Amino acid sequence: MSADQGSCSSRTGPVTLRPRPSPVARFAMAAVFALFWNSIVGSIFFRFWQQNHERGEPVPIMNLLFFVPFLGFGMLMAGMAGYQLLALFNPRPRLTLSRAVLLPGETAELRWQFEGNRRQIERLQIRLEGAEVHVHGRGKARHVEHKKFATLDLADVTRHTDIAAGRAEFRVPSDARPSQESPQPKVEWHVRVRARIPHHPDITLDYPVRVGHPTAPHKQSVDSINQLFRNTMHRYILPRHRAPPVRLGARHLFRFLCFDLVLPQSLNRILPVVGRSASGCHRDRPVGFVGAIDVDARP
Repeated sequence: MSADQGSCSSRTGPVTLRPRPSPVARFAMAAVFALFWNSIVGSIFFRFWQQNHERGEPVPIMNLLFFVPFLGFGMLMAGMAGYQLLALFNPRPRLTLSRAVLLPGETAELRWQFEGNRRQIERLQIRLEGAEVHVHGRGKARHVEHKKFATLDLADVTRHTDIAAGRAEFRVPSDARPSQESPQPKVEWHVRVRARIPHHPDITLDYPVRVGHPTAPHKQSVDSINQLFRNTMHRYILPRHRAPPVRLGARHLFRFLCFDLVLPQSLNRILPVVGRSASGCHRDRPVGFVGAIDVDARP
């Protein structure tokens, strides 16, 4: 198998999604922050109380009221760490997507399977969501804002057999925006899994996915053909020593006969056949010639 075929199979083959952040990472972040905060605030409060106790003086009420917000926040973070610890014992969903890169207008399939005590789940909801990520400010004033622009419901089940394992076939919206890392704003897509568990922390996990551009596989081929025909026309068919009126008329006639009539229809028939026979990619959708070839621009 060639390198191009290997990369193509990685884009179209099934892939197992991973949550970000994972439940273990959530617990680790909450536990480390709670330990750091409570150790600093607790040491300061204990030293202040010890100094007043050695002098035999009661702790002033105003000083106690000053420490109440800091101690309360520390207890809240400790409770959050305990909440994330209980969430580690939740059933673990395993998601498998039919292709690693989703394309607008195409059909994909999502499979899920829970590991653990899945009978305690009352309701399972799975959605495909797209959002813009805006980063404002720098340093301590840095603020990240998520603006959701697309939501697609994939599953909403309550039966235990459907919750334990199932599949959902969906169609990516034809106007879906492709994933974008830079520049600002970023465009991110993820599969959100929500499972309601009574008397226990609910399951809320985000699985990042990638949405590609529909014309990305053949864009490079079309650009190379555009450049080839422009170079051929300007070098051999329309030499530069011709008079401007003759050259202009010949250019428009050649463009009408070849570029507007023959070439687009030929490429519409040739490119899908060549793409499928060479790499085996995107066999479930027709690929057409993208745009018209501009012969007015000089190479």
